[in-house]
Parts: sequence; structure tokens; C-alpha cells
Amino acid sequence: YPDIPVMALTATANDHVKMDIIHNLNLRDPLFLKQSFNRTNLFYEVLTKDKDHMKQIETMIRTKFRDQTGIIYCHSKNSCEQTSEKLINSGIKCAFYHAGMTPEDRLDIQKKWQQGTIKVICATIAFGMGIDKADVRFVIHLTLPRTLEGYYQETGRAGRDGNYSYCIMYYSFRDARTLQTMISRDKDLDRIGKEKHSTKLRQVIQYCENSTDCRRQQVLQ
Repeated sequence: YPDIPVMALTATANDHVKMDIIHNLNLRDPLFLKQSFNRTNLFYEVLTKDKDHMKQIETMIRTKFRDQTGIIYCHSKNSCEQTSEKLINSGIKCAFYHAGMTPEDRLDIQKKWQQGTIKVICATIAFGMGIDKADVRFVIHLTLPRTLEGYYQETGRAGRDGNYSYCIMYYSFRDARTLQTMISRDKDLDRIGKEKHSTKLRQVIQYCENSTDCRRQQVLQ
């Protein structure tokens, strides 16, 4: 199709990804349009993850985010189910979502969340692609993500209506160490791959431990 125009779209491409797209699609002198990555209505916060963090989250949802829509990102299927169960037991309209569910169950939960029947979704990163709900008031990460790019993309599901919204991450060095161990033992990664993943994880740890610089500026860098 030599004469058919091509439009390539992506949500959060940095310079490296942009050049990758142009090169791989063999685009010749393309018109390039972009918006700022800076979402001024999003408030970024890192909280210490201690033994009472679930109590904190329950209180937050019942008070500050009462009747508001939100996403809680968990690192595993079990964590999704356990977190969801705790929130349901405390009277919060909640459900879990992960890749281990049937497509029918996932679609049903997604519809109920989009319609507002369910207010809070406890999900792995399987939940996200194609999700466009304007009034998500909070995105909570129960454990640190592996990359800042991934974190930016996941928090970007909050506040699409332009209203003030919260992006909260719970951080503990223990979680960071667990992730580092998983990377070092990953049989699918060669030495260079492991180094690359470790570098990206160190950026996330640096973001969590840097309490001096603006969180937004750190993410945007």
C-alpha cells in the first residue's frame, strides 16, 4: 500500500521510542505532533509501606475518596484477591481483576467498574489497556513498579476529566529487594537484559527515596 497514509499513535513515547517507531515503520519525513507529559491535575505521593498500610488505605477510601472511583495496582493475582477481600469486608464496593480470570469475568468486572456499580478495582497491570474512565480519582500502587515509564502510564489513568486526582505509591526497601532478586534469577533474561531491568528498577527506588525534589519533575525526567 505505497500511497496509503500512515498515522502512528502512542500514549507516552520518549525520544528513544519515537525514533524506534519512525525507524521500524520506515516513516519518511513524518509530521510529528505531541502534547506535554505534564499532567498538572495529578498529585504524586510516596508513603512508607508498614504493617498498617491496608488500614490506611481502607480509611482513605472511606473518607477522603468516599464514593469515588479508583484503581489499586497489586504485584500478583493473590495480592489482588486478598486486597479486594479486605476492602469488601470493610464495606467498600470492590472487586479484583487479573489475567487468571476468564475473559467473561474480566469483562463483567470492567463493565461494573465503568458503570460505577463497583468503585475500586484491585488489579495487576493486566488491567489498563483500553481503559478510559474519566473520573478515576485515585491510583494506588501497593508495591513499587519495575519502571518509572510503567508507573507514569499506570498513574495516567487518573484524572482524565482534568479534575484533581491522587497517585499514591507504597514503598518498602524489602519490596525493592524482592524485585531485584526476581530480576537476577529470571532465566529469560541475558546479562545485558538483567542490567537494563536493574537500572530501571534503581530509577524507581531513587524516585521513592528522593524526598527533596518534586515528584512530578522526577517522573517527567
